[in-house]
Amino acid sequence: MKMNYPKVMVVSVDAWNDHPGVSTLLNVFKRWEADQLLQIYTRNDLPNTKKCNLFFRINELSFPKRVFNKRFKTGDTLTPERIKALQSSSSNKVQVEEGREAVQFAQTHRSWIYHLAHELLWVPGGYRTKEFKKFLKDNPVDILFLPTYPSIYMTRLQLYVMKHLKHKKVVTFTSDDNYTFKSVKKTPYAQSHRAILRHYIRKIMDRCDLSFVMTDKMREEYDPIFGTKSLLLTKAVDFSGDLPLVKQPSIPIKIVYTGKWAYGRFSSLALLAQKIKEINGEGNPRIQLFIYSNDVVTEEVKTKLDIPGSSFLMGGVPFEGALRVQREADILLFAESLEDKFKYVARLSFSTKLVDYMKAGKCILAIGAKDIAPIEYFTKHQSALVASDGEEITQILQSIIKEPNLIKDYSVRAFKCGQENHDEEKVQNMFVSQMLKLVE
Repeated sequence: MKMNYPKVMVVSVDAWNDHPGVSTLLNVFKRWEADQLLQIYTRNDLPNTKKCNLFFRINELSFPKRVFNKRFKTGDTLTPERIKALQSSSSNKVQVEEGREAVQFAQTHRSWIYHLAHELLWVPGGYRTKEFKKFLKDNPVDILFLPTYPSIYMTRLQLYVMKHLKHKKVVTFTSDDNYTFKSVKKTPYAQSHRAILRHYIRKIMDRCDLSFVMTDKMREEYDPIFGTKSLLLTKAVDFSGDLPLVKQPSIPIKIVYTGKWAYGRFSSLALLAQKIKEINGEGNPRIQLFIYSNDVVTEEVKTKLDIPGSSFLMGGVPFEGALRVQREADILLFAESLEDKFKYVARLSFSTKLVDYMKAGKCILAIGAKDIAPIEYFTKHQSALVASDGEEITQILQSIIKEPNLIKDYSVRAFKCGQENHDEEKVQNMFVSQMLKLVE
């Protein structure tokens, strides 16, 4: 039976995608019907979802053309029928490919100059078109759902939507530290950008009616700053079944990492690989690390992460492939940077893949600074093997060689932690009740 949930407009960066490996929105709005959700987004990709059937896509690459022609369209309304037609359109394929190339270029060349150029692209307000205003006027909603981003342009876009829908309830969702100065570099550009971003985020938070955050650490820091009473909203999955069968540890013990090595994670992976090499020595290997990533392999990466007998670069795998290699692992590795210049980038975050690790009933090895949210979380719940320096990594490796049953023990702990804190039924009941209460 269809529930009468409030109608929600989501203003976000990425197009809605139902693929379980990439969609946070799918997880959050699992109980909503398609006609109860709308999305405004700023990527060129087309949505791929059955959970939402009305979108407004803003094409930022067309903004310069609008400077010279005010009639030039920079956004379009998308329905399932329109999306289907565009999927076979050659011009749309070119537009999507241009957008992907721009994103890939920005990710490859992480320079403040390109970052500034992207922000400046939005300053003239190329999205403020009659088509966009008509979309906002013609599609009344009950709630605006605004994820927080580290981008000034996105925050200003959200404020623009709030201005046009001024009497609607506003719900914010913050999954990373996009407000304090602790998580950005101490360079003139990074500090100036964060100061401006804080100004706009403060405007949104002053106006919001309900705030969700991803970690306790974030709630403890942000609530006093914004005067909010935030609620925890984490990724949740179905933990109703039994603990997956915990297999006997392999010989050698198999540690698997799936993900990127950006933002200092490379140094943590290299440290672990080196410690494994030292423990293995010249004899038969007792522990091995398998690294699956799509990141570019430089000579330095190959030298430090591809160590015969101890650490192996396996290339990238799609989401389904990652699940398969994780099932075959004895230990799943979660790594954040231990370097001072990177260790606070994810200090208030909580990687959604960790919930998948718990669901798999796998022993988790977590490497990161002691005072970042994921490490504090695992320490508090005693649900992972935790290391914050090379000495602790060595101690853990020696312990699991001496007592392989530790792997089974922490597999059970991880699953039970997921049951208690990330169960889909509990999280969804909380989220739905809060959204309903907001519009009563």
